[in-house]
Amino acid sequence: MPKWQAVSMLAPPTATVFGLSATGLAIARILGRRGIRVYGVDRRHWEIGRSSRYVEVKSTLRAALTESGEDSPVFVGGDPELRAYCEVQSADAGAKKSSELALALLDKGSQFRRCEPHMNDLGMAMPRTWSPVVWQDWADIPSSLSLVLKPRFGGASRLRPRFGKLWQCLPGQSPMQYAKELGLDADAVLVQEVIPGPDTSIDVCFLYRYPTGEFGSIMTGQKLRQQPRGFGSSSRLVTTDDPELATMAKALITRLGVTGLVSLEWKRHAAQRFLMEINPRAVLFSAIAPEVILDAYAGAARLPVRSPTHVPGGRRWQYSIREPFSAPVAGTVDALATPDDPWPGRLALPYTLALMLATRVRGRHIP
Repeated sequence: MPKWQAVSMLAPPTATVFGLSATGLAIARILGRRGIRVYGVDRRHWEIGRSSRYVEVKSTLRAALTESGEDSPVFVGGDPELRAYCEVQSADAGAKKSSELALALLDKGSQFRRCEPHMNDLGMAMPRTWSPVVWQDWADIPSSLSLVLKPRFGGASRLRPRFGKLWQCLPGQSPMQYAKELGLDADAVLVQEVIPGPDTSIDVCFLYRYPTGEFGSIMTGQKLRQQPRGFGSSSRLVTTDDPELATMAKALITRLGVTGLVSLEWKRHAAQRFLMEINPRAVLFSAIAPEVILDAYAGAARLPVRSPTHVPGGRRWQYSIREPFSAPVAGTVDALATPDDPWPGRLALPYTLALMLATRVRGRHIP
């Protein structure tokens, strides 16, 4: 019996997806196609997942949990939702510990401090990174390096770039002066050295780890393109089934004590793998790793631990509205357009324009 059939037969029939961006849409589709009723929460009231046939939209997280049941699995579709959900988690000791660790990893400064001691032992490296707290800390950051400013809480940060995920300093530009010109607080960003290389030098891993510590399914992949180029979000990706990468990811996650859904990203340069970031949640390209999402559902629903699956190499994913001049590759899974759920694809252009406008005006942050 296929693994997803076993999950859908044994598991509770509902789940909640908090945040209906393209990531939340991918989760909802994976679950909905297996007969799981999905309640979605969209605090912005215009995210693309609202148009999916697999989503029943609820006005608040409380309303969704009332419908689905307090013990029903909950998935988050972005950094703002992750931060909000962790902050309102129950006082249960296990849940509280997991939420505190997720928030610690969402904080990029805390994340890199936690990871740095393990790099040499695990055969990885890290870019030179500074996590300033007050303006005096910025004085020690050299302007001679190629540097970027990363919002400390990722998508949950109050201020974000109008395009892309970070700000890039000009050659020789003082990072402190640039941060002040942007109107940032002294502790709002992480300052990091740029690791050179094309988008295709970026490797990713997406996995699930059960609360017991056992690993579920795992996907490894290679970015083919991202938008904006060099410092953006994935727009094309292919799975690779890389055992070495999977082993490195598991070792680091074990040392950090993380459970649940986790994604990791590295950049290859000078015969080294540089750890770029960790996200303790589902990712934009989850659609080509349904095995990972279904294991997360089973784990959250307290179903028996199942034999892990390595997602096979060669699966392709694209966010085609971000690649309007690129010819699609046959068999590629699209982030929005799919025959069995057509409305997100039909609304791709107006949604993308609304997303660009919202990011340009005030970002997607929700207090």
